[in-house]
Amino acid sequence: MFSRLLRYFSISMMLMPMLVHAGVEIVPLQTNVVDSEKEATLTVENKDVKAILVQVWATPHEIVGDHGEKVPLVFSPPLFKLEPGATQKVRVIYLGGPVVDQKLYRLDVQEVPPAPEKGGAVVQFAFRHILPLTISNEHMTREAMEDAEKSLKWSMEGENLKLENPTPFVFIIDQVIIGESKIKLDENNQLTVSAHSSRVIKAADVQGKIPRASGNEVKFRWFNDMHVPVDAVSKYSALNDVGAVAAEDAPAK
Repeated sequence: MFSRLLRYFSISMMLMPMLVHAGVEIVPLQTNVVDSEKEATLTVENKDVKAILVQVWATPHEIVGDHGEKVPLVFSPPLFKLEPGATQKVRVIYLGGPVVDQKLYRLDVQEVPPAPEKGGAVVQFAFRHILPLTISNEHMTREAMEDAEKSLKWSMEGENLKLENPTPFVFIIDQVIIGESKIKLDENNQLTVSAHSSRVIKAADVQGKIPRASGNEVKFRWFNDMHVPVDAVSKYSALNDVGAVAAEDAPAK
């Protein structure tokens, strides 16, 4: 699957029958721009039998983004027409400065079908593909991210599950399993945790009973810089261990 379609769309309504089809292929699945290089390339191909209009832009990530921020990215071209079978390379240009922590944005690629022929009775959908777009520095390699994954800390706080990310990377996780319990993630079935931050999964989203003892395995799956899934196993600490660590780290009075 080359992209994840959101539920919202633009509709140009006429009469039935209804035609629904997403016609573009987008490569790569995750675009990464290195701050010092200032740009990356995105390739869009029209797999449909008709010409389509494509628009590309970026917005703050809905979960971890700063929604007051002006996105430091421009696209060239931002709007273009693709004939059947044609491809278009889009330059993703970064306008910001050096980054210490990896930044995650939402890449929007919207395809608009051509106007229907006169007399045609169709419902047309403008499909929007949503993909991750990251800004990194030259030291944030795939190997460095794989090493950083080992520093993720899982713990139980009461009935809630907490994930702490002390690394400079953004982690996108789409599967968490503890024992026989599969953890329900957000509405897109993902858990996104930004650099040097934490996320809490509430007890209501924990399906089944989680063992209370420390040292139980957490099996999870995260995505690397090419948006390739990577399976991982870690341990989590129980409530009493979390309390002990908190007391130990507390400053002396």
